[in-house]
Amino acid sequence: MDSSFYVYYCLNKKGIYVQIKQVTSSWNRKFLDAPGRTGKIFIINLILAAVRSQNDIALCLASSGIAAILLPGGRTAHYALKV
Repeated sequence: MDSSFYVYYCLNKKGIYVQIKQVTSSWNRKFLDAPGRTGKIFIINLILAAVRSQNDIALCLASSGIAAILLPGGRTAHYALKV
């Protein structure tokens, strides 16, 4: 990962939050993937707060148990979808 991207990303979290607020009304299903230590949990928490503040339903599904533990209300996809 390019360190300049990481600095840009960290400095623009407020801008990301504004973008999230603008597009959450049209989101249906999204997948978030990024390298480690880039703030994925921070962004997920923002998305969840934005969606839930609109009295909508938001589910956090992860591919592994460790990732699910880190998410608020997170479950593995296999457990939640009974796959």
